[in-house]
This record gives sequence, structure tokens and C-alpha cells, in this order.
Amino acid sequence: MSNALDALLSREINTEKQVYIEGIGTNFTVKSLTNAEVDEITDESTRKIGKGSNQRTEYDEQKANALTIVRGCKDPQFADKQVLEAFGATSADEAVRAALKPGEFQHLIKEILELSGINMTGESYEEEVDEIKNG
Repeated sequence: MSNALDALLSREINTEKQVYIEGIGTNFTVKSLTNAEVDEITDESTRKIGKGSNQRTEYDEQKANALTIVRGCKDPQFADKQVLEAFGATSADEAVRAALKPGEFQHLIKEILELSGINMTGESYEEEVDEIKNG
């Protein structure tokens, strides 16, 4: 077998790590996202507006970022009933936005994306995802 094949076959794709959230004083357990999860986040964050020749696609980056945390955070689970009730949210992505300060939000996104092999170098999440999808 080639070195590249050996490396590919022996690599761990599903990775996790502890991320300390200073303002809360505890670690969150985050995991890498799969390609399927990235596709789901993109689909759930995109909507069509207008009709016919006036139809356009709109991408909600804030929703995508919140969904990235929802999918990438194993503990705590933002879809947990207690979390939803505590923050008056009707969905996990609403709970993320209500429960986390902006810096905590950005810190978790960065950690999850880096674990997923997405290097945040100033490009938007959508540009990174497009780059991955299009090779």
C-alpha cells in the first residue's frame, strides 16, 4: 500500500476535544462535523426568496454559525428541554444565540470548524464550505 493510502485508512475522522468557556467556567465537549452535517447546515441556512425570474437564494450566516454549534457541541446539548426552557427558546439554534455571549459563540465555532478540518483564515463559513464542496 502507498503511504497516502495507509494514512487515509488509519486516520481518525470523528474527533472530539474539550473547550474551556471562561465566562461559564467549564469545558464544553465539541466534535468534528461530517460532510453530511455541513451539507445539512448549509441547506437549513439557505432559503429561496421571490418567485420566477426574481427568485434568489439567501444564506443566513448567523443561523449557519448557530447550527454549527448545535451539531458540533456534544455537551451540553442545546436541544435539551431544560436548555430550551431556561433560555425561552423554541429551537436549539435559538438557544445557542440566547445562552452564549458573542465571544463564546465565536470561540466555539472556531474550535468546531478547526476540528472539522476547516481552517478559518478570514473567509466566511459559506466560502469555506463552497471551497470544500467544489474541491
